Amino acid sequence: MPKSSKVLLGIVLLFLISGCGSNALLQKVTPVNTSLSKYKYAIISVEGKNELIKKEKGFGITQKELKNNFISNLSEQNKFKHVSGESSGNHEKETLFIKLVIEELSYLSGASSYFFGIFSGNASLKVLARLIDVKTNKTIGEIRSFSKTSLSGGIFRGGTATLIREISEKLVEDITNY
Repeated sequence: MPKSSKVLLGIVLLFLISGCGSNALLQKVTPVNTSLSKYKYAIISVEGKNELIKKEKGFGITQKELKNNFISNLSEQNKFKHVSGESSGNHEKETLFIKLVIEELSYLSGASSYFFGIFSGNASLKVLARLIDVKTNKTIGEIRSFSKTSLSGGIFRGGTATLIREISEKLVEDITNY
């Protein structure tokens, strides 16, 4: 094999297996202008923005993983006495409802990313976190996070599960600062 072919093959292989992490971006749609310290309970729900999103490949697993990951991350911060995916009683005046709305989804499993490399495409995920005071039913803030994988990440770039972790961490970090 000629030297130029070996170099080209080496570059292609490096491109296929190189690993670059994606970074979740944050946008404060409606800034939170109040302290969240008055809330003792947080209820988390995850839904699709519309019927088209709900029909996207991987929506069900993304919805479930996003909810579980977000609840776990938020619980670890000890900002709230109780964090759950459902109401745990009559605590209306002390409860914050966090509705995570999946606005965009391009699902990619980690296995597809690993086995098919750059040929499997990219994953992308956009989530709007709407913070609602349960007592007044008023939105007190909205934060959007977006992330996508990059072809330059090759087979180690991860898939939708990676994006879910990144977005959950970014949103929880921002929410717990209020």
